[in-house]
Amino acid sequence: MKNYKIRIELIVFALFLTAVVSPQEADKISAASIIEKTLKDFGIEAALIEFREMRAQEESYSVLQTELLRLGANLRREGETQEAIAVFNMTIEAFPNSDQAYLELGRAYRSLGLNDKDLESTNRAFEIRDARMLTDFISKNKNSIAQNAELVIDGYLAAIGGKENLLKIKTVKLILTRLNSVNQEAALIRYYKYPHSSRQTVVRSGNSAATDGKKVWRVTSEGWKENPKSNFKYVPDIYGDFIDYRKRGISYNLLGIETLDSQVMYRLLKTYKDGHTREYYFSAESGLFVMERRDFGTGKDIKRYYDWREVEGILFPHLFVVTSKIGLGHSHGAITKEIKINESLDDSLFIKL
Repeated sequence: MKNYKIRIELIVFALFLTAVVSPQEADKISAASIIEKTLKDFGIEAALIEFREMRAQEESYSVLQTELLRLGANLRREGETQEAIAVFNMTIEAFPNSDQAYLELGRAYRSLGLNDKDLESTNRAFEIRDARMLTDFISKNKNSIAQNAELVIDGYLAAIGGKENLLKIKTVKLILTRLNSVNQEAALIRYYKYPHSSRQTVVRSGNSAATDGKKVWRVTSEGWKENPKSNFKYVPDIYGDFIDYRKRGISYNLLGIETLDSQVMYRLLKTYKDGHTREYYFSAESGLFVMERRDFGTGKDIKRYYDWREVEGILFPHLFVVTSKIGLGHSHGAITKEIKINESLDDSLFIKL
């Protein structure tokens, strides 16, 4: 008898509200309105039962995502957080691909200090958004999506200014400051020389790593010492290993297209001649090289590239951030203070003579 009386009260209340329902839904009763009253009068459990009964009678009840989200947000603002959580979960039950419902659910959990549940809900929201973004991108660009690694790399070279312009560059000198530097003093100097020579010098210590693309040396005040186990042997050449890379025994394979950090990206596998691999990510929209995943054996890291600026007709990233998974994990990076193109660089910088 009690449930019957509850049902009658709720239907009468909802009929009163039908005047504000859109013309398309004028012959249906607002489910959100009934849930709101049920929560107030009879609690969460009764509201959930009522919600599921209304969903089973969709010809009579209007279950709208916007109304449910509005109700949940109002309840959260009024301090009825548990009730808000219940409404957002109802929304997800009815609309499992509602990223907004998951975001609102995470916000409600956060207000209660339930950070793990907040993170889980928020991550799910972005997974839904990413999946939708990827589907939309493929639908709109299905005739122009790259089918192999070579086409992705060609798109990158075009995006930064073109292969012909890049080949005009024979030396590059980069002056870098640390990401967290206060006084912005130079911390690293990097040198690149055609075809495969590179050197990195730590300003504070004066120590360097150098390679001609074949051998690697550690250079200190005590002299040059060959260091074949150094990861510096994997440093990209002056063109980023995107031109004539096969001569270095490097190959690329397209692993697929996916979303990451709310961007649609091509994912490539880069394989060195010794079998060492890295994953490269390129923006499918801009063509730019965005990120690489690296595994050095002792730990893994992710290196991201930002702030692309034109220097003599070619775009260079002026900021990179490395997130390391070695030990407890940490982040570091560098900001480019200056780029010098085609300065004379003696071979003695790169090779033990």
